[in-house]
Amino acid sequence: MQKRKVFGILGAILLLCALAGSAGVAQGGSSLEAIENELETLQEEYAQLSQTIAEAKDMSLETMVKMAEFK
Repeated sequence: MQKRKVFGILGAILLLCALAGSAGVAQGGSSLEAIENELETLQEEYAQLSQTIAEAKDMSLETMVKMAEFK
């Protein structure tokens, strides 16, 4: 249950970042430099989200182990 919430939140964050990025490119015009900058930003955000997902999985597994030990 907790795992679903974590992934749901991370999915929502990723979607909002993608939408914000799309809006930023649309407002900035279609210059190649603006698109390259946006791509670079999205790649950085993706790397950060990947790290966050890995940490969330670790936390989830640790929580499951602790719950199993508690029972």
